[in-house]
Amino acid sequence: DSRPKTSGSTNNKTEPAQKKPAKPNVPPPVPPKRRKDEVFQIEKYKHVDDYALNSPPNLLVGTFKELIAYLTKDPSWDDMCKVRGIFRWVTSVDVYSLKTESDPPTHSPLEYFIKIQKNMGNHAHLISGLCQMAGVPCVIISGMNKSAAYEVGSKCDRKMMGAQWNAVYIDGEWRFVDAFWASACVVGKKSGEWTLVDTDGNVATEDEETSEGETQHRVNEFYFLPDADKFIWTHFPDEKA
Repeated sequence: DSRPKTSGSTNNKTEPAQKKPAKPNVPPPVPPKRRKDEVFQIEKYKHVDDYALNSPPNLLVGTFKELIAYLTKDPSWDDMCKVRGIFRWVTSVDVYSLKTESDPPTHSPLEYFIKIQKNMGNHAHLISGLCQMAGVPCVIISGMNKSAAYEVGSKCDRKMMGAQWNAVYIDGEWRFVDAFWASACVVGKKSGEWTLVDTDGNVATEDEETSEGETQHRVNEFYFLPDADKFIWTHFPDEKA
């Protein structure tokens, strides 16, 4: 917990001012020289995926320290393995289907997933925290993305399209990760502004009714270390590198 804590002392002495802890040094933002398929082939990391996906269920209600200890237990794993394990564990959780009969344990992964469910947290902060606990440099990037809320041809609305994702530093290169888009998608959204026509230009269906669609849990591997020239089509950062 990074929130400041009040002193338990009952005396009236003024506590000396404390220096804020220095932010960890992170490498400067530089585009990677290699493509995703040059550094990551999913079949080579099947053992990592299997390990993460077969984690003990009680990790969900334990501490983050216990979780990261499990996900980084193998001393032979490099940073790619660690990030992959974290990514697969996080994206394996169907956040929007989680139900709890009572309040989850304080500061547990389950508690944070419930916060995400209630729009009080997000995947980017979770990934960042876990990667840093694993000793892997990771930053949060704020910007806009073209989600289901965006209509083709519409003007970009920063408030409506605001989002956050991550960049992780692996093997000397920064690479993107969006665990939210990798684990959830909206199915069935209809704006009512489009009409389906056939190849001859004839209307194939009547005007559709509007629908907000349904968020479903599906793992999309594209959003694990996507190449920047492809990622930019849906994710646009606020700040230039």
